[in-house]
Amino acid sequence: MKRAPVRGAIRGAAAGLALLALAGCSTASAPPVACPKVGLLGDTARLVAFAPGGDSIRDVIVEGAVTGVKGACRYDSSRRQVRMAVTVQITGREGPAYQGGGVDLPFFVAVVTRDERILAKSVFQSRLTFGNQMLAAKTEDMATEIPIAPGATPADYRVMVGFQLTPAQLDYNRHHAAPH
Repeated sequence: MKRAPVRGAIRGAAAGLALLALAGCSTASAPPVACPKVGLLGDTARLVAFAPGGDSIRDVIVEGAVTGVKGACRYDSSRRQVRMAVTVQITGREGPAYQGGGVDLPFFVAVVTRDERILAKSVFQSRLTFGNQMLAAKTEDMATEIPIAPGATPADYRVMVGFQLTPAQLDYNRHHAAPH
């Protein structure tokens, strides 16, 4: 399970956290509390990496996609925090300019408030190795603790996931539709 520093960034939680039920948050004696929603930030769901100086289809090193995100949580009312387990599924396809050795695809996990304010964000690397295949897939398990502000509930927060893109990659995604 990947971990990140506390407050201002995503904080690691216990390994058993990933085994929580996906239905919602729970406490030992209180009724279930809604978990923060986990979602994919649209324009960041795809990453196309080109060889240096290249911008055509023959210059593509790798095309990655975040193909799934899900979360589970447990609310600790005594500490007013949510322990959140996040699973990110990433796939990649090697391009014509791929030269072997695997690729690192940077992705982020961010906690945002209802009004879109970013409370914490951490960037991780997902290493894909293709071997004799043109496609590769990996599942990354993350953990975070979200402090709940006075007057707020866990449902007032969201966990957003996507690739950490350069401005050029983001522009490419916005102007070129992904192949189906």
